[in-house]
Amino acid sequence: MKESITDLMNKDHGKIFDFLFEFESCFGLDISKIQEMFNTFKWNLERHLFLEEKALFEISGDIMSDEVSNIFDLMKDHGDILEIIKKIENNFSGDFIQDFINLKQTLKKHVEFEDMVFYPRLDDKLSDDKKKEMISRIKEVIAV
Repeated sequence: MKESITDLMNKDHGKIFDFLFEFESCFGLDISKIQEMFNTFKWNLERHLFLEEKALFEISGDIMSDEVSNIFDLMKDHGDILEIIKKIENNFSGDFIQDFINLKQTLKKHVEFEDMVFYPRLDDKLSDDKKKEMISRIKEVIAV
């Protein structure tokens, strides 16, 4: 089976959600454990967002003008997600559960669009050379 952008990014999305659920499983534990798991989740999420913004959106935006509005929407989602992350980070000793629920919902919606619409379009519309370039960049940033 030929490698696809969708498959690689879908696997990384799965890892992000694994880290998110590990963080959630720490609720009610010692604050230091909650912060440790949050930091692991945050690091992996930020790595993933970097991958999307620098390795994928730049290439796809340059060659697929019809995807530009989707890229702007996805970048806005990234900003919203990072804002929620900041709220959680600043409120470990308080009640951050509502922010966490908001984060899960926002991430789920964002990832579903990428996995079901955006990345399959890239796999379908990009030339083989551009797909190879994207797949190479993905592999530079994530462990596959």
